[in-house]
Amino acid sequence: MQNHDVVIIDNLATVPGRVSIEHLLDHPRVTFIEGSITDLDLLMETFPGADGIFHQAAIRSVKDPLASNEANVTGTVSVLVAAKDCGVPAVVAASSSSVYGDTPGGPGPWLA
Repeated sequence: MQNHDVVIIDNLATVPGRVSIEHLLDHPRVTFIEGSITDLDLLMETFPGADGIFHQAAIRSVKDPLASNEANVTGTVSVLVAAKDCGVPAVVAASSSSVYGDTPGGPGPWLA
């Protein structure tokens, strides 16, 4: 098992403050950057030398389609462009059930 440095980029838009990551910030191999995945310049500065990207940013609301598009589509494209341009060999991306739209009864039992 290798030791890896972890860089967290988060604009803190969905969780107030650093509540969801506070327990990680004292670790010597964790760096926190308050910023957005839509900031291509930030990603281009941060990604060189990375072994991989775990892209977990997503807005799970269909109530604000412009904000959802900015984070989920533009942000993902920015991550992929920066990863490619910086020679990052792997990107793992998360999503939310919002990709299924506002369907009656939810997205389906496979996500329960």
